[in-house]
Amino acid sequence: MKTKTVDMTKCCKRVYPKERYGSFHGHGCCKKATLVEDGKPYCKTHAPSIVAAKEAARRAQWDAEARARQAKWDAEAAQKHADKEMRAVYPEMFALLERTTVYMEWRDKHMGDLDKADRATMTEARALLARIAKG
Repeated sequence: MKTKTVDMTKCCKRVYPKERYGSFHGHGCCKKATLVEDGKPYCKTHAPSIVAAKEAARRAQWDAEARARQAKWDAEAAQKHADKEMRAVYPEMFALLERTTVYMEWRDKHMGDLDKADRATMTEARALLARIAKG
C-alpha cells in the first residue's frame, strides 16, 4: 500500500474556480504554506484560524446590520401604530378645523374685525384642510 506524502511547501486546501463549469474541477491551492495547523500546511488565506476569525468578523457585522434593520422596522411599526391611532381622531379634528375656518370667514365677512394674525391663521387652516382632503 502506498503512503501519500504531504507537500509541506504548498497549502493543502482544495479550491474550486468561480467559473460556470470550473466548480466541478477542483485543484490544490498553489499558494506557499506559511502556517501549520493540526499538522497540515496552510497558506494565510485558508488557515482554519484565519478563516474562523474572518467569519466571526463577518458575523458580527451582519448581526450589527440586522439589529439596525430590526430597530428601523420597530420604529416604523411604532410610527404606523401612532398614525393609525391619530387617524381615528382625524374626522373630529377635520370637522372642528372646518367649523373654525367657516366661523372665521363669516366673522371676517360680516364683522370685519379679524386682524392680520387671524387672517394668517385662517389661511393656514384653509391650506391644512386642503392638504388633509387630498389624503
